[in-house]
Amino acid sequence: MDRAIMKKELIKQQFSKNLTNYEENAVVQMIMAEKLVNLLPKKEYKNILEIGCGTGFLTKLINKNIKFDTYTTVDIVGECKDYIQSINPNIDFIKGDIEKTKLTKKYDLIISNAVFQWITNFKEFINTLNTSLNDNGILAYTTFGKENFIEIRKVGKVSLDYFSKVEIKELLSNYSIEHIEEETIIKNFENIKNMLMHMKKTGVNSLSEKTWSIKEVNAFIKHYKELYNDNVSLTYNPIYVIAKK
Repeated sequence: MDRAIMKKELIKQQFSKNLTNYEENAVVQMIMAEKLVNLLPKKEYKNILEIGCGTGFLTKLINKNIKFDTYTTVDIVGECKDYIQSINPNIDFIKGDIEKTKLTKKYDLIISNAVFQWITNFKEFINTLNTSLNDNGILAYTTFGKENFIEIRKVGKVSLDYFSKVEIKELLSNYSIEHIEEETIIKNFENIKNMLMHMKKTGVNSLSEKTWSIKEVNAFIKHYKELYNDNVSLTYNPIYVIAKK
């Protein structure tokens, strides 16, 4: 099986498995969603597309704060539909991989929170989204920068590549960038096992292309302690982007 397909399948499995307790653990992603909505130009968006809606905490914010005529959500995990329909039964849900989903209409707002880091071919994807935006339409999204999970990367357990702010600007050359910023959020834990559990419950263990064995977990804990002693923390490096077609 193609590595990209395997990766997407692992992402789907991990998020599906942890849907019920995702919101109570995805504190940073919640902060990102709130900030993203606050950064949006304040106006009505006739047609909205949300990519990677998950359990819908970004959906709730948009449904509450933004006027729209149609609202379509897409997620690779089919069980997300029930969460979205409970927010607003008029919001459409499409189950599928956004990189393979054929978008048949144009949108005034395409929005996504903490999803684009999973995209396999970002340049091609971002250009496809451009063709699905109306003139002066807004692409608004959050992702993560180079310092994201720097602790895990130093232990050698991250297989995901992140773009820097400069690289994102280059990739969005077909857009007018209205706003781009990054920040650092440090999340502290009592111990390493709690940190790993947090990563598991937020789908982040999809960063590895296979499930860790007990031996690998123990080796990770040993290496982490050698690097950081008892200071157990996880660095999040959110990047916020508002771009106009």
